[in-house]
Amino acid sequence: MCGTLTSNPPPSTVYLDLHRKMAINPALIPFIPAAELEALISYLADFVTFRYCTVAATVLYAYDFMLTLEEEVKFVWYSPWTTVKTFFLIVRYFAFGCILTFTTLNVLPLRTTPIGIAIESFAIISVVLLSFVEVILQIRLFALYNNDKRVVIPVMISFVMMVFAQLGMASYEVYFNNLGLAGFDATIAESLGICPGGTPTWFYLFMIPIMVFDFILFVLALYKSLQHYRQVPDKTWSGARVISMMMRDSLLFFMINFVVFLISTLIYLVGPRTLYQKIANWQMVIPAILAERLVLNVRGFYSKMGSTTSTSTSTISMEGSDVIELQHQLP
Repeated sequence: MCGTLTSNPPPSTVYLDLHRKMAINPALIPFIPAAELEALISYLADFVTFRYCTVAATVLYAYDFMLTLEEEVKFVWYSPWTTVKTFFLIVRYFAFGCILTFTTLNVLPLRTTPIGIAIESFAIISVVLLSFVEVILQIRLFALYNNDKRVVIPVMISFVMMVFAQLGMASYEVYFNNLGLAGFDATIAESLGICPGGTPTWFYLFMIPIMVFDFILFVLALYKSLQHYRQVPDKTWSGARVISMMMRDSLLFFMINFVVFLISTLIYLVGPRTLYQKIANWQMVIPAILAERLVLNVRGFYSKMGSTTSTSTSTISMEGSDVIELQHQLP
C-alpha cells in the first residue's frame, strides 16, 4: 500500500512484534527515527484493516457477478450489438479485472516501490472505469429525451469536463505520491514492505466533479420521467411501469453512489491518511455493480413483457416519442 504516514501512537503489541509480524529485519529498526517509526507502526496496523476492506469489496463484486451471470447470458449475450451492450460488457469485465488486480497487488507478501506505484496508478484507472459507467447513464438519459441536442450537447460537454478534471487530479496525485519517500531511504522502505509517499491536501476535491455530474443526470432523468409518467392515462400499462422502474433505479443509483462518494470525500478531507486506500476499491465496485443492474433491469423488464408491451403502449404519446421508441433506445 502506498500512502502518507501518520504520527498516531501505535498499539504496544504492534510495536513489540513489528519485525516478527511484518517480516522486517530487526537490524533496520534502530536506524529509523523514533517519530517515523511510530508513524510506520500506525501505518502497518491500519494496513491490516485496509486488506480486509479490499478483499470484502472484491468478494461483493464476485458474488454479484455470479448472481447476475444468468441474466447477462439471457439478456445481453444473445442480443444484437449496441452501444449499451458494448459499454455494459466493458464495465462488467474491465471492472472485474481491475478489482482483482488491485486486490492481488495489495495482498502480495512482497512489497516493493514498483508495486506501490502500480497500486497508486489505480487512481487513474478508477476514473476510466467510472467514465464508462457514466456513459451508460447518459445513454439512458438521452433515450428519455429522444436524443434532443439541447440536452445531449450540454451533458456531453459537462461529461468531458468532469473526466478531464478527475484525470488531472488523479494524475497529479500519482505524481505527487511518488515524488519521494517521505524521508525514508528507498532500500529501507522496500525492506519494510511499504511505499510511503504523499497526498495533496486538496485531494478531497477528487470525487466532487462526478458527484455534481451525477446530480445533474439524476435531476434531468427524474424531471423527464415524471413528465412521461403523468402523461400515461393508465398507470398499470407497461409504459408507466417502465418509467416507474427507471425513476426507482435512477434514485437508488444516485443515492447509493452519492453516499459512497461522500464518504470518500470526508475521508480525504478529515480522515487519517492511512484510511485513504480503504475506500478505493469500493469506489470501483459499487458504481460498476449499480450500472450493470440498471441495464439488466430494463432488459429483464422488456423480456418479461414480450409482445404485450407493444400492444399496451402503442397509443401513448410522449412528446413525439412513444413508449415503443423509448423501449428501443433504452439499454
